[in-house]
Amino acid sequence: MVDQRGAELLAAVDAAVEPIMHGPVHPGDGRPVVVAVVQAYFTFVDAAGQSSALLFESDVSHDEDVRTRVESASSQVADKIAVALVSSTGLSREHAVLLATALTAMARGAATHRYRTGGALGLEESVDLVARLCWGGVAGLARDRAAESTA
Repeated sequence: MVDQRGAELLAAVDAAVEPIMHGPVHPGDGRPVVVAVVQAYFTFVDAAGQSSALLFESDVSHDEDVRTRVESASSQVADKIAVALVSSTGLSREHAVLLATALTAMARGAATHRYRTGGALGLEESVDLVARLCWGGVAGLARDRAAESTA
């Protein structure tokens, strides 16, 4: 189940970052990717329901084999997003991995909260709100990069 859920989430994130994986990234290109990544998490949690907890917060991760599988899925997702962040912000790989992990944690936490509280906000509204928060941070990094290159 962990492997299946991890593969489903990775496939959704792959589809989200695909538009900017082949070629130069121009200002604004990253926003649809951030929205798609956040959408991937919300859609995944809605579809997987309680079984999404296997990847995100399960006690079964005390078992070393399960923990390795969960960490592998999370790491692969963060790596995909990090590649997009490096190309759109000029950050080092190490910085991008840390920020990708933060972005996924935010999307995962918000999606899980929405699921557990019965989704008082609709899916589209929730995705939009979280994506705007995430994009604000990524766009700020991209602006910083542009300002540094013109200075």
